[in-house]
Formats: sequence, structure tokens, C-alpha cells
Amino acid sequence: MIHLRAWGFVALMLGVSATSLACLQERAQVAGLQGGEEGVEHLLSAQRHVLRSSVLDEDRVIRVVTPDAAGEGRATYPTIYVLDGEANLGAVAVAARHLSAYLRVPESLVVAVHNTAREPDLNPPGLTRALPGGEDARGDRFLRFLAGELIPFVEGAYPANGLRILLGHSQGGLFAAYALTQPNNPFHWVLALDAPMDVPVFAPVAAALEASVASGLSGRLFSGVVSYGWSEDQWGRLDSGDGGFDWSRQEAIPDE
Repeated sequence: MIHLRAWGFVALMLGVSATSLACLQERAQVAGLQGGEEGVEHLLSAQRHVLRSSVLDEDRVIRVVTPDAAGEGRATYPTIYVLDGEANLGAVAVAARHLSAYLRVPESLVVAVHNTAREPDLNPPGLTRALPGGEDARGDRFLRFLAGELIPFVEGAYPANGLRILLGHSQGGLFAAYALTQPNNPFHWVLALDAPMDVPVFAPVAAALEASVASGLSGRLFSGVVSYGWSEDQWGRLDSGDGGFDWSRQEAIPDE
């Protein structure tokens, strides 16, 4: 497993979440990085791909932003997989580039995963919550798509070093926490920004993560909190693990 310096991990996590994703989205919009694929692709040189998923039985759009020097040598990079990519790519790519330029956090590939059916994809199966459109939750299948189809494509086409980071906001943060608990989880680090872990209907996800940590789960979790998050009891129970699970959280201050 590939490890980056701990301070680099913390800097990246706080850089993305300390002012909240909404604030970063606003800054990206001011910079011209929001408001449509064409603007993002032009200013960030994002490369657009359409993948045919046999797991989901549909086409999925992704966009990839690479460091400026990618392809010029043998350098390889961590990969940040961004859920709700059509909305969040600009903000995350801006944060990653800023931190790598000024705080010496390693440069990263940023992969934006576009939605086709957000609620089914980002809801784990087995919850009692009824989805607005009456669809079945398919978070398990979406994770299989990420692990078995998207990641092999990215790591075959781009200079990835094998360190995979999953970033999700709100419902995407809930899915990111769910992914950590699954046997086929391919991600080493998870950024769960404003994940509604303390909403009662999502309690099974929090309970599954707590049980996984107690059973020796390895990985890293960062939780950025603005409106939602973890109850103090839930967060305290994550202390029950022994070994390779690291976690931290930051209560973000909304932009004024």
C-alpha cells in the first residue's frame, strides 16, 4: 500500500472542507470553473470519457483533470475520485491544485464521476428510506462499478500510483462512508463532507462503520461538518478500533 506523509493528508482534507464545499464551489464559480462542462474542460483541461458499464447497464460520463506535468516523465499520482462530479469537479480541482502549489501536498489526478441517477447510486441497499422516484437503492452496484470498471480504466489510461481517495458531499459522503465498510472497497482514504450520518434513517451505515472499525478496519476517514455529520456518541464509538484506522473531523465555518 502506498503512503503519503500524514501532514499532506491532513492538509488536503482541511483544504477541501474547512470552508465547506459550498464555499469552494463559489470560489470556483468566480474563477470560471463552474457553470457547465465546457468551461471546466477548457480552464482545467479536463478530459471527458464515456464508459459503458456492464454492472449498471448504462453509459457513464467521467472527466479527468491531470497535473500539468503529467505525461512528461515517469511521475505517478494519487487519484481523487469525486462523486457528484458535474457539480464538484471545479471546487475539488481548484483545492488540489492550490494545495499542491503552496503547501507541497503531492499533485493528484482528479476524476469526476457524473450522475445519471443520484439517489439510487448513492443510497446503500437495505435502508428503510423510500427514494423519491420509487427506484431501488443500488449503492452496492455503484461501488462495483467504481471498483471493477472505473478504477481499472483510470489506472490503465493515466499515471496513477494506486493511492485512491474517494470524496463525497452530503449523500455522496454517506456513500463514501458506506464504501469503507464493504469487502470490495478499493479506496484507502475517504473524505465524507457533510454526510448525514446522524439522520436516523442512515443509522445502519454509521453502525456498520463502527462495527468494521471495531473488527480491525484499516483506512483513513476525514469528516467535514457544516449542516450534518456524526453525533458525539457515534464519533466516540469510532475510537473502539485497534490498528490501521485513522480518522479526524473538522467543523467547517460557512463562508460569510
